Amino acid sequence: MMKKNMKLLLLLSLIITACRNADDDLIVEPAGAASYFIKNNSSSDISVAFTTFGAPGTSPQIYGTIPAGDRQEIFKDGSFGFNPMPRDSFGEITFSWIDVDGETTVVYSPIVNEDWEITFEDFESGDYGVRFYEYAFP
Repeated sequence: MMKKNMKLLLLLSLIITACRNADDDLIVEPAGAASYFIKNNSSSDISVAFTTFGAPGTSPQIYGTIPAGDRQEIFKDGSFGFNPMPRDSFGEITFSWIDVDGETTVVYSPIVNEDWEITFEDFESGDYGVRFYEYAFP
């Protein structure tokens, strides 16, 4: 009888453990996110490449071509404990295009946060949320 009670007690404790509120062990770490857009205000298509923060001197990530007059998202970033800003996300950005004089390349470095316009932000859940940044070229 004692053995049967022990098994029942063990089964009951397993059921209680399995049914407890999972939120009790939930660890919430605040995080922020950012999406980065380039608005091509020039009359030429531009090619965009960039290095992410912490990776200067590495092979750039090639985004592709942004047609004249178009706006495109080039990168998304997220961080725990703070909201990333352009300077946190990029090491440098390279713009290339072809005009009447041939190919021209401009390297945008260092990244300056004030050069980017915040076009959207959602901070409903507190101090952390999502922002959309837009850089107008040229």
